[in-house]
Amino acid sequence: MLFHTVICTHLAVASIGKTEKSLKNINYMYNVGRFSFSANGR
Repeated sequence: MLFHTVICTHLAVASIGKTEKSLKNINYMYNVGRFSFSANGR
């Protein structure tokens, strides 16, 4: 089951899927992606 999250800010933020904490709890391998707001052209 996938859960989505939306944060209403000046720049829209959203995510879908499991949390990093829940993946760590079940020892699931995952990758984390990060992107700086300052690099966004908005």
